[in-house]
Amino acid sequence: MKKPKLLYVSSHGNILGGIGGAEVYLMDLALHLKREFDIQFVDAGKEVLEDKLKQHGFQVDTIAFPLLNLRKSVRKLATLCREFQINIVHFNNRHDLLIAYFLSKEINIPIVLTMHTTIICGNIGMMANVRNLVYVGLYRLFGHCINQYITITKYNADLMSRWFGLKPERVSAIHNGVTAQAPNRLSLSCSDPAEPVIAVVSHLHPLKGIDVLLRALALLKEYPWTCLIMGEGLEHGRLLELSKLLGLQNRVIFTGFISREKVLDHVAKSSMVVLPSWFEGFPYSLLEAMSLAIPVITTKVQGLPEMILDGKNGLLVRPGRPVELADAIRKLLSDRNLAREMGREGFRLVEMQFSLEKMGSETAGVYRKLLG
Repeated sequence: MKKPKLLYVSSHGNILGGIGGAEVYLMDLALHLKREFDIQFVDAGKEVLEDKLKQHGFQVDTIAFPLLNLRKSVRKLATLCREFQINIVHFNNRHDLLIAYFLSKEINIPIVLTMHTTIICGNIGMMANVRNLVYVGLYRLFGHCINQYITITKYNADLMSRWFGLKPERVSAIHNGVTAQAPNRLSLSCSDPAEPVIAVVSHLHPLKGIDVLLRALALLKEYPWTCLIMGEGLEHGRLLELSKLLGLQNRVIFTGFISREKVLDHVAKSSMVVLPSWFEGFPYSLLEAMSLAIPVITTKVQGLPEMILDGKNGLLVRPGRPVELADAIRKLLSDRNLAREMGREGFRLVEMQFSLEKMGSETAGVYRKLLG
């Protein structure tokens, strides 16, 4: 039987290099579903992603989507859809709404859009929410072109239904999923290092709260630890200066961008993963820590409590509270048995609730429904 044809659109260009969570999501889905579906990609020019996709045998076409010339780019996209006889187009970015809208005027095939971030968030300030309200208005005007929305938390699914004026059945809440890690990596996570490693895997952006972590670590100088911050971003220089100002320059290491494989190797050897964000979706960095049986400390914002059960597989703190964050880190540094138990519970949750197999199966169900 001929396999249905999917077109995955990744509209992120080369801003800082590397592959973010949204790209990991598409790549993992494609690898998991390629037996059932014939999957092709359109990418905006992110060479790292293109290279990886081509290594796995996927066809990748490059189309940039500049706002001032959007209709021309959409016509190219529609031509590809006709040429390859695409059955479903899956967009992967909330910014893709206008691309999807204009495409729906060119060609009549089902459109799916995954929303990775929360629309409205009280933690991020008035100006950011003003921008988000513009998106709400656009989705209320043009969002009817999307046949099915996918979002990564139940929290966001409820918000989208209410703010976009959608019937609940048009929004599927499907948690991100990962594969439980190989035994050789998992064995590394069971070791008990003399000097614990506090790992951070994050884009260095103000909303990630890395400055809050540095201020928390400054309250824990009496403990032996090293903090490894893996990621790149516009905040790098400011955070480096802050670490020096707090006297942490010999204990906090900024790696810059490193490959996903190296990140997983470092996380496997760490004692905990910390992500003190003001604003989050369902981050792969925490899921991958759980898949390695590493306990997690993060904030109780948006959908994170759906992933981290406070006191079970990690600890939740309020955002922007260095003292509260320091207390949580101290708790895991002081009680390694508790940390190991939380890590084991995280691993169990990945296997039972947050597996790539479960995410793929639920997403395939969305496609099958649209294909009738």
